[in-house]
Amino acid sequence: MEISFFPFILSLLQTTLIITSFFHCAQPLCHSHERSAFLQFKNSLVIDKSTSADPLAYPKVESWSREDCCFWDGIQCDKQTGHVTEVDLSSSCLFGSIKSTSSLFHLTQLQSLNLAYNHFNYSQIPSAIEISKLSKLLSLNLALNVHVVDSPSDVIRLLELKNPGFGFLLQNLTKLRQLALSYVDISSTVPYFLSNFSSLTSIYLRNCGLYGKFPESIFQLPNLEFLSLAENKELTGSFPEFQSGSPLKELSLWHTSFSGDFSSIGELDSLDQLDLEGCKFSGLIPSSIGLGRNELTGQIPPWLANLTQLTYLGLEANRLNGMVPRSFSGLKKLETLYLNSNELSGIVDFDMFLCMENLIKLQLTDNNLSFLTTDTKNINATVPQFRILGLALCNLRNFPSFLSYQDNLMFLELGANKIYGQIPKWVWNISSETMVSFDLSNNFLTGFDQPPTVLPWVRLKFEGRIPPSLPSCMMLQVLNLGNNQLTDIFPSWLGPLPDLKLLVLRSNRFHGVIGKPLFGSAFPSLRFIDLSYNNFTESTGSLQGLHVLNLSNNILSGSIPSALGNISELESLDLSQNMIHGEIPHQLTQLTFLAVFDVSHNHLTGPIHQGNQFSTFDSSSYDGNLGLCGNPLPNKCGKSESPAVEEEEKNSGSLFEFDWSTFLPGYGGGLIVGIVLGNIFFQKKEYWLEIVSKLGYKVADWLSLPV
Repeated sequence: MEISFFPFILSLLQTTLIITSFFHCAQPLCHSHERSAFLQFKNSLVIDKSTSADPLAYPKVESWSREDCCFWDGIQCDKQTGHVTEVDLSSSCLFGSIKSTSSLFHLTQLQSLNLAYNHFNYSQIPSAIEISKLSKLLSLNLALNVHVVDSPSDVIRLLELKNPGFGFLLQNLTKLRQLALSYVDISSTVPYFLSNFSSLTSIYLRNCGLYGKFPESIFQLPNLEFLSLAENKELTGSFPEFQSGSPLKELSLWHTSFSGDFSSIGELDSLDQLDLEGCKFSGLIPSSIGLGRNELTGQIPPWLANLTQLTYLGLEANRLNGMVPRSFSGLKKLETLYLNSNELSGIVDFDMFLCMENLIKLQLTDNNLSFLTTDTKNINATVPQFRILGLALCNLRNFPSFLSYQDNLMFLELGANKIYGQIPKWVWNISSETMVSFDLSNNFLTGFDQPPTVLPWVRLKFEGRIPPSLPSCMMLQVLNLGNNQLTDIFPSWLGPLPDLKLLVLRSNRFHGVIGKPLFGSAFPSLRFIDLSYNNFTESTGSLQGLHVLNLSNNILSGSIPSALGNISELESLDLSQNMIHGEIPHQLTQLTFLAVFDVSHNHLTGPIHQGNQFSTFDSSSYDGNLGLCGNPLPNKCGKSESPAVEEEEKNSGSLFEFDWSTFLPGYGGGLIVGIVLGNIFFQKKEYWLEIVSKLGYKVADWLSLPV
């Protein structure tokens, strides 16, 4: 028997038509009086493709034939009311005159009006009150692009605004966000009340015949990003005292009569375009220029090297390409140079920076540069003493020898380079009393000549066992061997190290029991331990005074010891992704500082206790434990499922046999050499690093560092 699909297809088409009709009807049609207003406006003009030099210009109004004007080209309507809210007829090849009686001014719901780059035949608006009726207008663009004409004498005046004047035109448009009237012959002063238009983000008034003093307070509008007043030769004014945090990105005042001091221009940290050519400014060139974290493109302009008074130049986190200008070596007063996180390339002779004797902060990290370094044995007296030096991701193949003369470094980045072989013994003497962070991660190092005091050994491709010489590093405070390929048992023989405070062994191949040291006390100063992503099966270690404990992603079994509730300072406990069973001990509710708690994806059963910090944890802390019940999980507990305290006490040591009875607060002594919080510059999303970030001030305290 043949089955005909025709009835089915017909039914489907009918359903589709019904649904389409429904949605079409659900959106209101444009209002008839607004449609009529547009057609009147269209009929008052003619189409002349010669009016615009824009290659993308086309006559948008030619498509205005459908019943619903909301679907016309250049028109947008409110989906709820059907009123026209946006009109964009820029570059529409329109020619003709706009009269004060134009139907366009009847669109009282209009929020955006763009008539730029057309030819309105020297139109006059004797009564600007017509535009003022558009009280909901947020954006007004009547500009004419300078590229439309062949020479300045051919500039076309779009709208000749005469009495009652520019101020009267704008006074009711208090919600304006964008004002673009470039090449409109305004021939007026700029009204002071414009500084009250707090929503303005852009003002384009280029070549408008403006004169008089420009209101200084307009520069300080809270949302203003773009300001162009160029080619208004009679416009005067001066800068306010700029403060950092201004949103101003583009400032163009060329060929105006602005004057006065402009040294505070360097405080505009968002500025990426500045043009003051042909003005009357006086005084010193700003000593500080900060243009970092914008979207600057192209090459670094060599004229920056002419600003010999510069002490600070920040161009970081942009998209600058090309080479670092050799002429920068002439910036003898420069103290800070940030070029990191761009797309710079080419070979850089590092001697150019060594000639800048005042340079103390140099960031070149995350570019595609290659460096030439020379032997500095004979010029050690003239080498600048850096405090911050970023050379990560810079294609280095060896340790620059000038580093051996650095005594004041606080932050040194050499990670993600191509440095091979052993770490020279002099490396560990670099700035031994000032170093805060020393990053050697992601290189090809095979070992070291002399036991160090700071070990930034994240992702160094180490294999095998932990170096046996580590116990001799008696001043070691931070040991981070995370994300290597070490295959070993827990290094309990590090337990006697008196100052070790942070221990990170995550993401290796450690296995077996987390055990106690055979001799001496067990990690007397340890505050932070991360053993996650290994193959540990059990813990019998004695740990004291912990703030952070991460044993997640191992193969631990047994139950959670109730003795964990005695670690009164514990702030983060992560036992997730193991094979732990039994109930959650009620003693853990005594941990009043606990901010992070995760036992998800185990085999836990029984009720979730409430009270203190446990009332703040959400369901993600308990996910993947089918036997758990009670808030915040949807599973409710029965009356029989009350905690068995005696059973908890009996099993208190089945997973860990910790000795928490003693808390040793005396960890402030000793020489502070440095701190490396893991791969801090390249692995910021690591769990343990997020915890360190949250506890940042406490970490500094643990390491006796000033905050």
